[in-house]
Amino acid sequence: MWFGSYDAGITKYDGESFTNLSSADGLPGDFILGTARDDAGNMWFGGVGGLTKISGDNLTNFSIEDGLPSNAVLSILHKSDKSLWFGTVGGLAKYDEKGFHNFTVNDGMADNTVWDMAEDGKGELWLATYFGLSHYDGSKITSYTKSVGLLENGARDVAVEKNGTVWVGTEEAGLSRFDGEAFTNFTKDYGLKHTAVINDIFQDREGNIWFASVMGLHKYDGFGFTMYSRNHGGLLENSIDCSYQDDTGLLWFVGAKGMTKFDGKSFIHYSQAQGFPDEKVVDILQGKDGIFWLAFETGIARFDGKSLTQYSADHGLPVDIKEIFIDSFGNFWIISAYGLTLFENGVFIHYGREQGLEGIVTDILQDEKGNLWLGTYRGIAFVDSKQLSAISTNLEKKFDFKTLDQSHGLVDRYAYQLLFVPEGKLAVGSSRGIQIFDVPDLGSGDFSKISSSEWYHSSTGFPVKDVNPIGKNTMFLDKDGIIWAATESGNTGLVRFDYKKVNKNKTKPQLRLKDIRLNEAPVSWQSIIDYPQVIEPKDTANTVPAHVEEMLKYGKKLSEAERDSLASHFKGVTLADVSPFYMIPQDLVLPYRFNRVTFEFGTDELTNPDLIEYQYFLQDYDKVWSPVTKESKVTFGNIREGSYTFRVRARFTGVSEKGADAWTAPLEFTFQVLPPWYRTWWAYLSYALLFIAIFRYYIKRREWALRKRQEELEETVSIRTSELRAEKKKSDDLLLNILPEEVAEELKAKGNADAQLIDQVTVLFTDFKGFTQLSEKLSPKELVAEINECFSAFDLIMEKHGIEKIKTIGDAYMAAGGLPTPNQTHAIDVVKAALDIQEFMKKHKEDREARGDLFFEIRIGIHTGPVVAGIVGVKKFQYDIWGDTVNTASRMESSGEIGKVNISGTTYELVKDRTECFYRGKISAKGKGDIDMYFVERVERKD
Repeated sequence: MWFGSYDAGITKYDGESFTNLSSADGLPGDFILGTARDDAGNMWFGGVGGLTKISGDNLTNFSIEDGLPSNAVLSILHKSDKSLWFGTVGGLAKYDEKGFHNFTVNDGMADNTVWDMAEDGKGELWLATYFGLSHYDGSKITSYTKSVGLLENGARDVAVEKNGTVWVGTEEAGLSRFDGEAFTNFTKDYGLKHTAVINDIFQDREGNIWFASVMGLHKYDGFGFTMYSRNHGGLLENSIDCSYQDDTGLLWFVGAKGMTKFDGKSFIHYSQAQGFPDEKVVDILQGKDGIFWLAFETGIARFDGKSLTQYSADHGLPVDIKEIFIDSFGNFWIISAYGLTLFENGVFIHYGREQGLEGIVTDILQDEKGNLWLGTYRGIAFVDSKQLSAISTNLEKKFDFKTLDQSHGLVDRYAYQLLFVPEGKLAVGSSRGIQIFDVPDLGSGDFSKISSSEWYHSSTGFPVKDVNPIGKNTMFLDKDGIIWAATESGNTGLVRFDYKKVNKNKTKPQLRLKDIRLNEAPVSWQSIIDYPQVIEPKDTANTVPAHVEEMLKYGKKLSEAERDSLASHFKGVTLADVSPFYMIPQDLVLPYRFNRVTFEFGTDELTNPDLIEYQYFLQDYDKVWSPVTKESKVTFGNIREGSYTFRVRARFTGVSEKGADAWTAPLEFTFQVLPPWYRTWWAYLSYALLFIAIFRYYIKRREWALRKRQEELEETVSIRTSELRAEKKKSDDLLLNILPEEVAEELKAKGNADAQLIDQVTVLFTDFKGFTQLSEKLSPKELVAEINECFSAFDLIMEKHGIEKIKTIGDAYMAAGGLPTPNQTHAIDVVKAALDIQEFMKKHKEDREARGDLFFEIRIGIHTGPVVAGIVGVKKFQYDIWGDTVNTASRMESSGEIGKVNISGTTYELVKDRTECFYRGKISAKGKGDIDMYFVERVERKD
């Protein structure tokens, strides 16, 4: 393998190692631009310094001294016929064993600087030069520039497809498709002295083509232009409207200053001095009898070579005449600003809107069948040959005009010029270029649309914008079948159109989906599917797919923070894969918040993308295909949840072979939109349950209303019953305030409550230190208030932990856990309650100390064991407990210390796994002997 570089010469790779050759090894320069290998295996390298041939170990350099047109070699081509071609900055060179044969601008090249070369299927050369495209067919070089359709003159690259299409890469205007040699725009560069608007085109019997304009005459002989005007050639007046050649071969030109006869050598002028009724002559023709007819703006005249016979408005002829015409049946027609006029036997018959002829008439033409065709401002009017041949017997002189307009397929309502071209085609020149189609059979009753229509216009990729509407023959077919058209452009007023050389589109466009956006924001799908990215060390020097897409979508490679933000923003979007090149997601699933989706699509038509039309359809969103559009992007918003398939199709609207202008097969993309949370199945289930609840509430409300009505009817009884119930509730509440609920219910049900032995109950005792001494220092009201505040807090703590308050005895407070209904947590519940009392008393003490008030300090004792619980007395009865457990609990309180929670060993065994305790040892308790005692420090949380 061989490599040429911009600054390091040539590198050869033999599969194992690299060998470098540079100017130090004999190369004329290190800047290499072109490489090729010939059939003998020799390698050729061209660069800024010259040309080098490497044959084995031999190196041979070529330069200007050896016959090269320049030492700067830009491109090399080895053709299929084994010849070698070199593009340089000084021209094109062909090399054989004898030496170099050079071509330059003197041989027809667009420019001497040849950037690139390509060979087509015929073995012919195409050259990309600094100032256009050149074509060498083996005998001559033809060059093409911007005037024939290139996007720009500066061509840098050229390539030829198998079908012969030539693609040109330009310096600044992008890629251009060269459509062959069909069009040539003639400008001053071609020899036209003036590019004013051309009024008439005419070809004489010698093959010369004459162009009449307001700036004089131009004659084109196939090689160049010759100008005739007041200052060049002897014309009386520059402004020429029409040209004509009579039976003897003399040329006649009419215009603003009369009529001029030209015998090839000199001009003879005729004007009002020779009896013309008007100075301006607009048309001239010669009848079969050799008589000349002249048309003036104000009338017509018959000229037999000696005298004029004039007809004007006084004879019924309309003014502002544009053209005269004699058809094959001998009928004499006059076109004016007021329509069409038939001149017969000295009588003028007018045809306009009232006679069925719509619009101003601009041109008149007869086909080989004798039918008459009229170009108008409302399309094309048609009169068949049967009517024309029977005019002499048609006493009313009425015609059945047929009309061809935009509803039948014309691209413009204005048909300025009509022209019959080979192969049964009709060409129409209008303000929108040239349209060519099959000659329609307007005589048949079932005609509806023109067929095989081809539109040549700047919008369809061809260098013609319009056809001049003012003039007799502003569109002309020469003897070689070439169409010449005068345009309204002052710069490119003349177009040569070789219809046979049009490079028609042969295939349907290749349709592609290019991008999908969410909420109109670009998405790097690779960054989403590969998130988080893990770049292996071997990839650090390469660009991973996500980076490629990021640079395409955002113009840069995202940072990790930006990629994290992107992934966060598009959270919930899922896809299975991403297609290569255009990075299209596969199996796309979208959360509902991304239900605005934009599709961007396109085709392989790069030169004229405006010639592509599209239709799209989103299944289950649209009902029908969209209207035809040239827009290559569509956004669908507020897409409901579901599975959707987007379809798009395209067609090429430019000039195409049959079938190549049809719609492509639809391109499909399927995706899914998830429902919002309020339309999920579980949301609908919630709605159903809510409805049921509301319905039930309604039913219940109705029932309540009925009951309320019934209660109103029984109000007297209800009041008494309510009073009784209120009293009962008071007694029940009072009973519950005295007794546990279970005991109270039993008492109400049976009238008494049985005593109950409970195997394990945890009993709590509290007592205030120095209560007697402190009570002497407080007033009775203050004392009661202080005790009430403390015991009320204790009550709430007991309620919090599910402990039953038993009673208070003076300053002592007694409670028990695990009764009246036994449970397994009574010990830890009581310990927690004791610690809460401890905490409360600590804060209570701090608050009173801060105010300077006296305060209580407390001892707390706890013991666990069996008790007997029941009600004592028949008046002021009370729920109470008895047993040694109660006495031991009391001893635990009296054996404790101020501010401490003192528990027995029995209780400790039940709470040791949940508490942190300080073992005090065996402490002697009055009447109980030595008892294991513990201070509870804290309860360890257990979730």
